[in-house]
Amino acid sequence: MMEHSLNSVIKIRIFTALISLFLSTFAYYSDDIINRDGILYMDMAAAFLQGGLTETAKLYDWPFFSIIVAYLHKLTTLPLQISAGVLNSLLFILLTDTLILISNKTLPNSRQLAFAALFILCFQMLNEYREFIIRDIGYWAFCSLALYRFMVFLESPSLKNASIWQLVAIVAVLFRIEGVVLLLGLPLYLFATQHPKIALKQGLQLSYLLLICAVIASVLTIGQSGLTHAFSKISSVSYYIDTSNFVTSLSNKTDILADQILNKYSERYSALILVSGLITMLFYKLINALSIGYVGLYLFSWWQNKNYSSFPYQRLLAYFTALNLVILLAFLFKEYFISTRYSVMALLGLLLLILPAICRGIEYAWLSKNRIYITVVSVILLVGLVDGLTQSNSKSYIKNTAISASQDLPGYSKVLTDDKFIDYYFRTHKSTSEISQEENLNNYQNYNYMIVVEKRRNVALKDSLKSMAIEPVHAQENKRGDRATIYRIIP
Repeated sequence: MMEHSLNSVIKIRIFTALISLFLSTFAYYSDDIINRDGILYMDMAAAFLQGGLTETAKLYDWPFFSIIVAYLHKLTTLPLQISAGVLNSLLFILLTDTLILISNKTLPNSRQLAFAALFILCFQMLNEYREFIIRDIGYWAFCSLALYRFMVFLESPSLKNASIWQLVAIVAVLFRIEGVVLLLGLPLYLFATQHPKIALKQGLQLSYLLLICAVIASVLTIGQSGLTHAFSKISSVSYYIDTSNFVTSLSNKTDILADQILNKYSERYSALILVSGLITMLFYKLINALSIGYVGLYLFSWWQNKNYSSFPYQRLLAYFTALNLVILLAFLFKEYFISTRYSVMALLGLLLLILPAICRGIEYAWLSKNRIYITVVSVILLVGLVDGLTQSNSKSYIKNTAISASQDLPGYSKVLTDDKFIDYYFRTHKSTSEISQEENLNNYQNYNYMIVVEKRRNVALKDSLKSMAIEPVHAQENKRGDRATIYRIIP
C-alpha cells in the first residue's frame, strides 16, 4: 500500500527544486569556460536574432534550443550565455522534479522518496552537465516528463492526458530528433499490457495529435525553404529506418578487421568480434557511468531482499530503458563510438529501476540504526556530488587571455587564432579588432597579432612557433603548465 503524504511529497519536490537550482547556479559560475557545443548554440542564437531560421540553418540543422535562448534573451535582455544558463537551470529543475514524480509512483512511502531525491540530486552523470550549455538537458527533461505523463495516462486514459503526453513528447523531439523513438515506441507498450482492442483505441488517442501536427507541418513547410533547411536533420531518421545502411557499414568494418588485424584462422569471426566488442563497450560505459557505488548498493539491497524485487511500473521502466538502449545501439553502429552524454536517458532509466531496491535497503538501515551502512551511503552520495561538480584543470587562462586581447590590443588590429574558445570570447567582448580562426597558422604574416593556446605536451606547436617572426605580448597559464599567449607578429 502506498503511504505518501501529499504534504511530504510537496516538501520533497520543493527541496529538490531548490537544491537543483543551487547546484546549477554553483556549477555555472564556477565553470571556467564554455563547452564546445555551447559555442555553436550561442552562435546559432545570435544568428537567429540577426537573420532568423535562414541564418541558423547555415550553422546547424536543429535550432529549437537556440531559438528559445534567443527569445529568452529578448525577453530578459540578459546576455545570450546567461540566458542559456538560466534556461538550463530551469530545465534541470523540471528534470529532477519529474524524476521525483516518477519515483513517487514506484516507491511505497515518503521516507523512501526522500532517499530517492538525495540519489537523484547526487547522481554524478547529471551534475557533470550542469555547467554545460547543451540542448540535451531539455531532451532529458521532456523525455522524463513524457514517461511520467504516460504513467498518468495508464491510470486515467482520457483524451486530455493523451493530448498532454503528445505535446510533451513532441517538445522532446524538438530538442533532439532521437525523441521520435519514444514518441512512436512508448505507445506500443499498451499492446503488451492491454487487450488488443483497448490497446488500439488508446494508441489512437496517443497518436491523433501527432498526425494532425504532421499534416500541419507538411503544409507549413511547402514553400518555406528556411524552415525546411533549419530542421533538415529530420531527414536523418531515414538513415536509421533503412537497415541496409547498417549492414553495409558493418560489412566494411568487419572486412577491415579481418584483412588488417585478425589472422586467417579467426578472420571469419570478425563480425562477431566487432559486434560483441561494441556492445561490451556500451554496457561497460553504462555501468561505469551509473557508478560503482550505486550498483554496489543495488546489488547488496537486492541480495538482502530477494523476495521483494517487484514494484509498480517496473515493466514500463524496463521497456523505457530498452527503448533508450535501442537509440544508443543505433547510434553506436552508425558512428562506432559512444559518448556518455548520449546515454544519459538510458542511465536515468536504469537509475529509476534500481532506486526502489536501494531506497528499501536504506530505509531498513535507517530504522535499524545501522550506522555503518548509513555512513557508506553518505560517502557514496558525497563522492558522486563532489565528482560531478568539480573540475580537474582550470581553463580560465584561455578566457582571460581572449578578453584581455579584445580590450587591450590596438584598435582595428587583425588577429589570428587556431582556438575555438579564444575566437568565441574575443568576439563576444566587443572590440574594434577583427579575429579569424584558422586550423593552421601558416598565413600568420597576414595578421597583426596571433593568440595561441599552448598545451604542455604539444611539442609540435612549440617547435612551429620558434620558427615564426613573433614576440610575446601577454600570457597566462594554469598550474598544469598550459598557457595562452598573445603574440605580436613582426613584419
